Amino acid sequence: MSNSPDERRLNPFAFPAETDVRFNLFVAVALALTAAMGFTFTVLLIRFGFLDVPLFAPGEPLPDLILSSGREVRWAIFYEVLGEVWTWLALPVGLTLAVLGLSSLLYRLHPRYVRRGRSLQPVIAARNPELLHTIVELTHHAGLNSPPAVEIEPKLMIPYDGQIFGFKGGYALRIDGLTPATMKKAPARFRAFILHELAHITNRDISRYYFALALWSAVMLLVLFPLVGSGLLRLVFWQQTTPFPGAVNDWPYFFYEIVPRIALILVQAGIITIVVIAIFQSLTWVRELYADWRTALWGVEAPLVEIIRSKMDGVAVKQNGWRNRIPLAPARHPAGQQRIATLQQPRHLFIIKNDLPFFVGFLIAFLIVGVLQIGPHLLLAVRALVEVVYFYTMGVLTSWLSQLGPAKIIFNGVDQIALILPTF
Repeated sequence: MSNSPDERRLNPFAFPAETDVRFNLFVAVALALTAAMGFTFTVLLIRFGFLDVPLFAPGEPLPDLILSSGREVRWAIFYEVLGEVWTWLALPVGLTLAVLGLSSLLYRLHPRYVRRGRSLQPVIAARNPELLHTIVELTHHAGLNSPPAVEIEPKLMIPYDGQIFGFKGGYALRIDGLTPATMKKAPARFRAFILHELAHITNRDISRYYFALALWSAVMLLVLFPLVGSGLLRLVFWQQTTPFPGAVNDWPYFFYEIVPRIALILVQAGIITIVVIAIFQSLTWVRELYADWRTALWGVEAPLVEIIRSKMDGVAVKQNGWRNRIPLAPARHPAGQQRIATLQQPRHLFIIKNDLPFFVGFLIAFLIVGVLQIGPHLLLAVRALVEVVYFYTMGVLTSWLSQLGPAKIIFNGVDQIALILPTF
C-alpha cells in the first residue's frame, strides 16, 4: 500500500493565499505607478510653465540657516523649502488619493454596471421553481449558508456563460438565457457550471477581482490617458512651452531634445503598464484556475472539462459586460488548454510560479527608484525643519539660562552655550 499523498486531493485551503498575493501586488504596483506618474506630471507642468521652477533643486546646497539672523528668517526659509516639497508631492499624493477614491466608487457601483450592461432580469420563483430549487441545493453542497440572487440575461443565447458579482451577504449570480434549458438537457454540466460560479464565493475572490478591475479603470482614466494626452500636447505646443526662447524655431531642438524626452517618458510608462497588466492578468487567471479545482473537488470534474472543451470548439462568447468597456482589461478566463492541464496536474497550483519573484522584484526596484526621486526633496524639508527646531530650542535654553543670574554657567570666561553651537 502506497504512503504517497493523493495528488488529486491537495490542500484546498491553500487556494486564497496566491490570489491574495497577486491582488496585493497589483494594488501596490498600480498605486506606485500612479505616484510615479504624478511626479512626471509635475515635471511636465514645470516645463509647460504652469508651475514655478522649485526654489531649491536636489543636489543644490540649502541656504545656511546658521548665517541667517533671527528666528523669523529661519522659519521663512523652512516654509520656502516646505513649499518646494509640496510642489513635488502634491500631484503624486493627490493623484494617488484620487485613484483610490474613484476605484472605491467604481467598486461600489459595479453591480449596477453589470446589471445595466447585461440587461439582467431577476429569476422569478413562480416561473422557475425547479431552477431556483436546484441552485439552492448546489449552494448547500458548496458549503454556503445562503444562495446568491439569480438574475438571467435573456438575450444571451450562449451556454455556460455565468458570473458572480456583488458584495458579501448580497451576491448575485448571472446566468445566460439557455441555462433553464441546459438544466434539463445536460444536468451534469449544469451542476458543474453553477458550482464553478459558486466556487468564487467559497474562495473569497470576488471582491478582489472587482476592486482590481475598478482600480485599473481609475488608473486608466486618471493616469494613463492624461499622461499620453499631456505628452502629445507637449509635442504639438512645444514652441509655446519651451523654456528657452531662442529655441522656439529651432527644429533640431525639437527632434533632439523634446521628442526623446517625451518618448522616454511614454516608453517608461508603457513598460510599467505592461507589468501592471501582466499582474492583473495573472490575478484573473489564477482565480479561475482555483475555482476550477474547487469545482473538481466537489465531484464534477468530468462535466467541467466537457464545458471547457465545448468553449474551445469555436463557440464565440459575446462579451458585453463592464470589463469590455475598459481598455486593456485582461480576459477573465485563461485558455481552455491551460484550464484542462491544471485540472490534470493540480500540483502546479501549489508551487511558487516564476512570475511572482519577478513581480516582487519589479515592485521593490520601482519603489527604490521612486524613493530616489522624491527622497532629495523630502531630505531638504527634514534638514530645514531640524535646523529650525534646533535653533529654536537652543534659543529657549539660552534665554532660560540667562535668567539664572549668578548661576549662569561660565567656563574659562566663555559662555558655555556658545561652545555647543555647531559650525556647519
